[in-house]
Amino acid sequence: MALVVALARMGTGSAGVRSAGLRSLQGRLGRSLACEAAARVNGSQAMDFELARQGDGGPVVTRCPAHAQGTVVGITHSGNWVCGAAARGLPGLGIDVQVTESRDVARLAGFMHWNHLLQAGNNRADDQDRFTHLWTLWEAAVKVDGCTVLSGTTLAFQSLAPRCQPGREQAWSAGGYAAQSLRLDADHWLTIVAPAAALPAVELYRCDELAGPAEEA
Repeated sequence: MALVVALARMGTGSAGVRSAGLRSLQGRLGRSLACEAAARVNGSQAMDFELARQGDGGPVVTRCPAHAQGTVVGITHSGNWVCGAAARGLPGLGIDVQVTESRDVARLAGFMHWNHLLQAGNNRADDQDRFTHLWTLWEAAVKVDGCTVLSGTTLAFQSLAPRCQPGREQAWSAGGYAAQSLRLDADHWLTIVAPAAALPAVELYRCDELAGPAEEA
């Protein structure tokens, strides 16, 4: 098995792009990064891959070399980071990156029934960080289970959340799912989830040069 996350940090020049335009740029960049990751996983070239969105779900590979059949992909973006992931030997893949923002953590944790998971303390910054970490697990779990963020719960999250240590980088598994959470920097969490006993080693592949057009927009 192999799992690659291709990632790019968008520059400050992208901050002036309108919200809809920025999301379009992030979406295109995410697809390019997923193709780069798929190429790296399969020893091919990014131009060998094409992706399409599957209904209301995430991206799927629609064209690839014969030896790359079965490659699964995922795309996510938040703050300055855009990521595209690809894996072989996994039946599915969920990935999510989130920037830590000022939120009413107590209210949101109560709404999501996460008070017992959050392990909130007396430090507001730490609580914001822990909540962001949990939210990446939630969204990655939603994606891998083919649900929406409005779902009451998902099997992946139910299985993995009790063993998650919010605010700490970790790799763990439970209930037929495996996950890994990483800090991309002080403000961003990245979590990967797959329906597997364990994740393969995750390779982070920086492709900042692909974000160039977004900085110029």
